[in-house]
Amino acid sequence: MRDLTDLPHVDVVVTHYNDPERLAWVLDALTAQRYPADRLHVVVADDGSAHLPDVPARVRVLTQADEGFRAAAARNMGARAGTAPYLVFLDGDTVPEPDFCARVVAACADDALVVGRRRHADLSALGRAGVAALAAGELADDHLPLLEEPQWLREGYARTRDLAEAGPDDWRYVISAVLALPRAVFTALGGFDASLVGYGGEDWDLAYRAWNAGIALRHVPNAVAWHDGPDAAGRQGFAEAKEHEQLALAERIPQPSVRGHGGVWRQPRTVVRWQVGEMTSSAQHACLLSWLALGDVEVRPDRRLHTPLARDPRVTVSGDDALLARAEFLVEIEGAIELCEPAEFLATLGVGPHEARGVAGARTRDRALGVAARPFAEGILMSLDPSARVDLEARGRRP
Repeated sequence: MRDLTDLPHVDVVVTHYNDPERLAWVLDALTAQRYPADRLHVVVADDGSAHLPDVPARVRVLTQADEGFRAAAARNMGARAGTAPYLVFLDGDTVPEPDFCARVVAACADDALVVGRRRHADLSALGRAGVAALAAGELADDHLPLLEEPQWLREGYARTRDLAEAGPDDWRYVISAVLALPRAVFTALGGFDASLVGYGGEDWDLAYRAWNAGIALRHVPNAVAWHDGPDAAGRQGFAEAKEHEQLALAERIPQPSVRGHGGVWRQPRTVVRWQVGEMTSSAQHACLLSWLALGDVEVRPDRRLHTPLARDPRVTVSGDDALLARAEFLVEIEGAIELCEPAEFLATLGVGPHEARGVAGARTRDRALGVAARPFAEGILMSLDPSARVDLEARGRRP
């Protein structure tokens, strides 16, 4: 038998809104966890229900004003209420199997962000006694009114070997209905983005920031919790909710797969920090023009520039450092360095960190992980004579 005496304390945050029946199923299932009851601290994070639910004596209920679908703010509220070193997040209609908490917490041991397996069934057809039997591990699949799991999730977990080989876009396979992570990681990331209001997106935003910060993502397929009803894609009103989610994420996640190409965004994909040094105004202009060719970029010179391009909204002397955590690429340049091949430059950084004299660039994740840099290939960058007067008209006539 497994020794349970050395398991860590865990805060379990369950979101809820006007659904006391299914919440009762979830709380029953948490009582049935194969985990020491004195180390499992359950908080119901209520998103402004008309009436607060009745809960067992050991469960706390916190509520916030009903100001729209604010799952991110509710989860943050629940997380703040505890002090346990690990956090587990469950939706109020998602019933965990008896080993769920133990398995996701064990997978967090090396500071990973962990997602369990959310399965789907018509739990309402079982009734409370049937759901309790499921939560106790007493019902096999052939006794359940099963519903299909999303194919895109199954394929994503298979392709990435349960996120062990996750790539830059694979934060999409993290869902907050069955989520766990160390409190220290949650705090370092700043929690969920409470400005997100409306269905979905807060889990992907958190997972993207975690990925960017060098945190491992992990899927635990035998840590199962059951959602009552189909996936969101099978529900009425999904298309409108998904549209809202996509637009909200486009503001926050600067990858082209999220926001497409073009536009000027407050959150840039690439941040270029530039130690300008002494150079002519035309050399400043030529260098700045080349780096702005990255498109979705913010250039941060360390001094006021003497070029009309300094008025470009993507150029700022006093940049907001909060944007660095979400930027996909970070670049440092020193002196008169011109970018000759913008697309090849980003493709090179996508492979790994690279450097040359006066230039260092990397994915934000690679930088956080301390990945060693390699030299840039010839032709991507060019050093200019900082004292030269660059003939901008002659450059403009080039084919």
